[in-house]
Amino acid sequence: MEVRRWIGRSVFLIFVISTAVFPTVFRGTAAGAKDQRPRIPDVIQSGLNDYGFKGAEVAVKEWVKGSALEGTPDALSQVNILRQAESIYGGFLGYHVVQVHALSRFSLVIYMSLNYDRGSMFARFLAYHAKEGWILQEAVLNTKPDAVFPESFFVE
Repeated sequence: MEVRRWIGRSVFLIFVISTAVFPTVFRGTAAGAKDQRPRIPDVIQSGLNDYGFKGAEVAVKEWVKGSALEGTPDALSQVNILRQAESIYGGFLGYHVVQVHALSRFSLVIYMSLNYDRGSMFARFLAYHAKEGWILQEAVLNTKPDAVFPESFFVE
């Protein structure tokens, strides 16, 4: 009889420990773990927000601010590409980050899709961390994903 009581208490104790302690330990590990993916630089995020509310020209001005692209014909061509996408696919709805790849401490490549009412355009942003913060070094926008994303995206 004494053995049964001891086993019963042991089983109960194991149950209490496993339901009270282990989930806390695992929850703490998951919550405390840091996301290892690099964030989208603020300059790109701000431009995307501007695009949704203020239009293509304001978005591109935000993206190229402080970079070597500021005031160049390339910046104007980006505005035209975004406007063409709007005329074909309708209004800008939002975006989806496909991948952020850190090339180094100073360089990030951000791959994303820009989503419209009737289709997507694809984007690749190369961001550089200058003394003043993140700036855009290059932007590639195209309706064809294979013109923007590396070949490895399409290989299974």
